[in-house]
Amino acid sequence: MSFYSLPLKGTNEKIPVERCYLSIALYSENSFKPKDGKKRLTKEEIKSKNERIFEQTETLKRLDSGYMNLYNRTIEADNILSTSFPKLDKDFDKYIVYRIEPTLSREETQSYYRDSKYLLSEFKVIKKITNQKEMIKQVHDDRILTQFLEKVFESYSYSNEEYVDLIYNYFRDVKTEYPDFEISLSDLVITSDYTHAPTERFSSNNIYQVTKDNIEKLLCDNLISYTKTYDWYQSDVIVTLINCGMSHVAFDYLNHLTEDSYVSIIADKNIDIALRLHSTDEYVKKIIAKLNIKLSGVTLKIEKYLEYGETSTSEKRFENIGEIKSYLIKEFDVPFEKLQSNDISTFGFSNEEDTSYTFTIE
Repeated sequence: MSFYSLPLKGTNEKIPVERCYLSIALYSENSFKPKDGKKRLTKEEIKSKNERIFEQTETLKRLDSGYMNLYNRTIEADNILSTSFPKLDKDFDKYIVYRIEPTLSREETQSYYRDSKYLLSEFKVIKKITNQKEMIKQVHDDRILTQFLEKVFESYSYSNEEYVDLIYNYFRDVKTEYPDFEISLSDLVITSDYTHAPTERFSSNNIYQVTKDNIEKLLCDNLISYTKTYDWYQSDVIVTLINCGMSHVAFDYLNHLTEDSYVSIIADKNIDIALRLHSTDEYVKKIIAKLNIKLSGVTLKIEKYLEYGETSTSEKRFENIGEIKSYLIKEFDVPFEKLQSNDISTFGFSNEEDTSYTFTIE
């Protein structure tokens, strides 16, 4: 919890509910290490340690009273939907989380690339959160449980396999406490904004295997559903899953949709591109058959970079992506390994003669 010396005027600007939280890291013996490789703290370091522990103890007492007035100082509200915020049961001996209600606050606008931050000078403490179930209940009451679970998945679903059970426990606890609560595959795979782009864990051509395992485990144990009411962007989910090498999940997802939704899926240009790019995949073939569509082949566009910034372009038609890969290996010496990515719709390549190309597959 960082303090500033910026006095607030008598305003109370509206703060998004996800920013109405404070997270305080509790001091422990490990918080105070001797400097310069020494084995023991110096007298000055011991004094500083005691002062900081005393200050934090007094701060916690004031927070526990249910009201905080910092007068001419401010603190920054925490965002419970940031990737670093979700707390696990094992962390609650290191942190205390407070749900607050600002009574004197203001927004401080950041740069174009950074979110605004919200500074508090006076606020009420609504709830002290000391474990995972209390956290789940609070974000549920604040109606941001879906977004919170998205961040839990994003924060802990990467290369560290130790987090698999931690994610599972969060989703299991939600299912236990709120059995009618709906969270679906699309909530974790695509963003909820107007772009409907792949979320961070599904935006890479080569996503972590543990991310794939987590999704399948959550689906298998019915902790998330394939679809839910008002899942409108079904084609974006299918395209993302195919491009991430999860065509078998995309096929299962398609099987959970009604045939009425096939019309809009087939009309999506991105579906057509994804199916043609991966037309040799076993489950993509099943998707093509289920949608009852006929693909018109694949076009390879070749842009060759010449001297003085000039380029030449050409294109060639193929029956499927397999033919394109064979052609690129034979005619341009593109390494086989480079063509193993799940998404090779556009990529650059330079051969041993330093001739540069950009290949686009449509």
